[in-house]
Amino acid sequence: MIKMDHSEKIRYRWLLGTSIITLILVVVYISTHLRCDGGKIEVVGNEINYLNLNQVNLINSTINNHDSTDDTLIKKSIIDYLQKENNINNSADIIKYINNTELSILQIYLPYYPIKTKSFFWLDGNRILLEIVFWSLFGLIANLLFSALSAQVFDQKKIPEQIGKFIYTPFLAIIIYLSIDLLSSSKTPAYESFGKGVIVLAFILGFYTRRAIVLLGRVKDLILPAKEREKKEGNDDDSKPNENNTNNIKKEEDLFKELSYDEQKRIINEFIKTEASQLKDKFDEIQGFSARKKEINNEEQPFYCLHIEIEEKKNNMDEAEEIPKQISFIESSGLKYTFQTDITGVGKNELSSPKTAKFIGENQNPKQLGLSCSRIGSKAMGTIGLMVYKNNEDKPYLLSCYHVLCSTELKAQKSKFTNDPAIDSKIISPGGMDTVEELQIPIAEVSDGTLSHHMDAALAKLNDKDLLQNVFYDYNGKVNGISYVSSVDIRNKRTVYLFGRTSGRRKGTIIDNNQGIVYLNGYPKDTLEKGELWNLIITSKISKPGDSGAAVVDSNNKVIGILVGSNQKHSFVIPISTIINKFNLNKNKLNN
Repeated sequence: MIKMDHSEKIRYRWLLGTSIITLILVVVYISTHLRCDGGKIEVVGNEINYLNLNQVNLINSTINNHDSTDDTLIKKSIIDYLQKENNINNSADIIKYINNTELSILQIYLPYYPIKTKSFFWLDGNRILLEIVFWSLFGLIANLLFSALSAQVFDQKKIPEQIGKFIYTPFLAIIIYLSIDLLSSSKTPAYESFGKGVIVLAFILGFYTRRAIVLLGRVKDLILPAKEREKKEGNDDDSKPNENNTNNIKKEEDLFKELSYDEQKRIINEFIKTEASQLKDKFDEIQGFSARKKEINNEEQPFYCLHIEIEEKKNNMDEAEEIPKQISFIESSGLKYTFQTDITGVGKNELSSPKTAKFIGENQNPKQLGLSCSRIGSKAMGTIGLMVYKNNEDKPYLLSCYHVLCSTELKAQKSKFTNDPAIDSKIISPGGMDTVEELQIPIAEVSDGTLSHHMDAALAKLNDKDLLQNVFYDYNGKVNGISYVSSVDIRNKRTVYLFGRTSGRRKGTIIDNNQGIVYLNGYPKDTLEKGELWNLIITSKISKPGDSGAAVVDSNNKVIGILVGSNQKHSFVIPISTIINKFNLNKNKLNN
């Protein structure tokens, strides 16, 4: 029996429920479109058709060239032809119309006369609206099944939105269908001449529901033009930009590009802090935001953009579902600018928690940086990052991530460590996964820890200062102070090294010195909203699961921060300056 994870179980239930709804809908549809009369199954629908050009020419030729002077014979000839072509019976309205109309009038109006014929579909009168309801729901179901089957990871957060579509999609399709004459410049009877095209239209509107909403916006523009709306409603955020707005956006973008690089970054970072969360709410696949140089065909452009990292970049995304290519933003001084976006698929951001044991350093005494550590009795584990001192104290502390040293509090959905004598706060190295219980010897005890949008770090007071060295395991290099990362380091692709429990010593480069927002998966619900961390240093991928808390240093062994998580392309580092300021650490004690 195949074992499914929670996400796959939700996907299975959703597919099962949708399939049952589909089956019920199909049964209702077929049973209402067919009837049994004396053991014979008949269709109950009708369809409106119009004569095509060849039929009109043939009828006109029959009228003009017929030898008989008896109009009755000519009309009978026309009726016989129509019955053969369109399968109409003797009681049809078209038969009565032909019999009661002069031939000269018939030639003028017959091409525009709606001919009602038997059909499986309801394509006449008010019943056509029910046909639209059915086929818009069929289109919606096809979209939902396709999305659920093609997604690598099923997102259960979207289920309420998908349920809501069952309610509003039929109304949306009907309104757009009834508005076709407003969307078309043609004066022909648009929806009477659609025929089976109504079914195609309804299915497409159901399949592309979001695009249908955009189309409805066009209907709104036609019914109530933009200028009139501005007079009656003021500014309408839902209206699409007209030509003047497009020109204004171009001017705003040109003004933005004329700013200095520092000003461009400042404006984008202000947007990230104040409004980016609204984009995240709309597009759950977003993994982070930052201000970076725009790239086109892997070539860096001379201006900054809003860089958006997403879990997976899709080339066939519905345009109504796309992340905007441009952002218009009124910054704090009241000036409005427009800047471009850049989108990169990076996989899912996750905490660097280990998945398998790694038996290293079990005989190492004193312990060194890069070895594993964990809370005693906890499965959560990470890396010893640094040995640090607080200002005006002479006792050393072990530094690592909050989700490593305070895993017990995190499991209880606490975002701050508070000393509780009833809870064991001892730290062991190697961590619990990397050693047997008999060999687990405590070396420190947790004293401080904070999880916030700026911080995922904690301190454990060492039982003895000789239990840990600021020396990197299996490398013999020593910590040589701290270093700050600037935009120059991005341009120069500054080299950095990680010393992790899983990766050991690993080399990479600086990608960003101030990633505005990163959304990390792995925190328990309600401990950190959306897993949102701010102002991280981004490097190329230098970490693996189990490296959380590891020190990241430059080529001179100066510390730039500690590792907190990663995705398929990048690793995320909390700046050492942020940690020093939070815990009042003595940075001079980090020098050789």
